[in-house]
Amino acid sequence: MLDIKASPLEFMRSVAACESIASSTLHGLIAADSLHIPNLWIKMSDKIFGEDFKYHDYYSVYGIQPQVHDLRSTSSSRITPEYVTDNYRINAKEIDAVKSNLTSAFTRFFNS
Repeated sequence: MLDIKASPLEFMRSVAACESIASSTLHGLIAADSLHIPNLWIKMSDKIFGEDFKYHDYYSVYGIQPQVHDLRSTSSSRITPEYVTDNYRINAKEIDAVKSNLTSAFTRFFNS
């Protein structure tokens, strides 16, 4: 289990050490994607600020409908590293393109 209260650098080191990640937080999914680590969106409650909108917004960048795995109605034992990898649907080239576009946009913004 990752410590979300760790410093950003320590958190990212912990993420980088994972072979796959199941996360209920969008930040965890984005961190995993940025490091090309297969990940899976899990839900454990409906007490998420903004409900599911932010997840749908994030995954729309990759042209996919997000698939949530609700642990209130699915056994967590089903969520194995192999299951996460088999159900991961974002292509590494797409992630790299998004990262490149963001880097270009930030560079233009901060250098203008």
